[in-house]
Amino acid sequence: AKSIWISIIASLILGAVLFASVDEDQMLGMMVESGLFGARAEITEEEFQEAFMDFIAEYRKSYSNSWEFENKYMIFRDNYQKIEDHNLNAEYVGFTMKVNQFADMTLEEFQETYLGFRPELKKFNRFERPRHHKRAPRHHRFIEADNNDEWDTKDWFAEGKVHAVKNQGSCGSCWAFSAVGAIESAFAISHETDVPSLSEQQLVDCSKEDHEGEHNMGCNGGLMDWAFDYAEAHHMCTDSDYPYTARDGTCKEDTVESTCATGPVVTGYADLDHSKDALKSALDVQPVAVAVDAGSLAWQFYFGGVVRNLCGTSLDHGVLAVGYGFQEKSMLYKATNYFKIKNSWGSSWGEKGFIRISAKDDSKGTCGVYLSGSVPQVE
Repeated sequence: AKSIWISIIASLILGAVLFASVDEDQMLGMMVESGLFGARAEITEEEFQEAFMDFIAEYRKSYSNSWEFENKYMIFRDNYQKIEDHNLNAEYVGFTMKVNQFADMTLEEFQETYLGFRPELKKFNRFERPRHHKRAPRHHRFIEADNNDEWDTKDWFAEGKVHAVKNQGSCGSCWAFSAVGAIESAFAISHETDVPSLSEQQLVDCSKEDHEGEHNMGCNGGLMDWAFDYAEAHHMCTDSDYPYTARDGTCKEDTVESTCATGPVVTGYADLDHSKDALKSALDVQPVAVAVDAGSLAWQFYFGGVVRNLCGTSLDHGVLAVGYGFQEKSMLYKATNYFKIKNSWGSSWGEKGFIRISAKDDSKGTCGVYLSGSVPQVE
C-alpha cells in the first residue's frame, strides 16, 4: 500500500513539475535524497556478512589483519545498505547500482584513488571557454554546433572504432585513458582501419613536459589536452611495446623500438563549446575526450540505466564520449536523450564498462560533461 501511495504522490508532483516547466530530473533526485521516497531495504546481519564474503571471493580481496578486515566489513556494510536502498527507489532516479570492486572503499578513498582529472592545472577557469591549441586548425563543426533537434543514435563502439574497455587500476591515470581512447578512435576513423591499442603508460611516464612550470602528474592526475600536447611532439607506442603497469615509472620511449618510432601522432586538437549540440556535433565525427564529476555513489556503484542526477559538476575524472541515443519514456520520465560514455574501470563496471548520462539543455551537462570536451586530429 505504501508503494502505491508513493507512486501516486510522485505522479502528482511530477505533473506539477512538468506543468511549471521545472527540471523534473533534478526534482525527482532531490525528492529521493530528501527521503520522500524513503523505502529502506531490510537486511539482516547474516545477509550483510554473506554478501561481504561473496564480495571477497568474487574480487579476490585480501586484508592484512583482523582490524583491516573489520574496518573493510563496516565500510562494505554501509555501501551495501546504500546500494540496496537506492535500488528500491531506482524507478524514481532512472538507474541502478551494484556491488563492484569499489564496495570496500569509502567515497573519499574512491575519489582519491581513481579520479585523476585535474582542472586546477589549467591557467584558465574551467567554467570559461578554453582557447584553441595554437597548432590546431579551427574546426567550426566542433565549436559552432548545429542546432539540430533530431536525435537518432550514434555508437562508435558498435561501429568498431572504439577500443575495448580497459582498466586503469589503482592509479589516477583516467586522463591518459581518455586521451589515448580519443587518439585510437581518431586514427581508426581517419585511416579507415582497425582500432590500434596505444599505450597509456607512455603518457603516464613521459607526459611530464614543462607547461610554464606545470605538467601532468602520472598516477596523481593530469589533463587530456596536455596529453595531446605530448602526442604532437612524440609518436604514440602500442600497448604491447609499452605495457601498462598502473604506477608511475621512468619514461622509456627512447629505449622502446618498433611502433614508438612510427606510431600515430597528433597534429592538432580543439576544445568544444559548452553545450549539448557541441558534444553531439563532435560525436557525429569522432569520439570525444570529456571530463565529468564522478565523485559520487552514482558513479562508484553505477550498474545500468540513464544517470540524470545525483552527481555534481566539479570535474575530477577523464572519460571518452563514444555516442548518443535515446531511451523510451517510463511511468515517471519522458523519453530521454543520452550520451554514451566509455569508462576505464574494467568491463565488469556499469554497462560492460560504459555509462549513459542524460543530455541536458544547459551549459554544464549532466555530471559536467559539457565543460571540458576536446578532440584530436591524428596522422
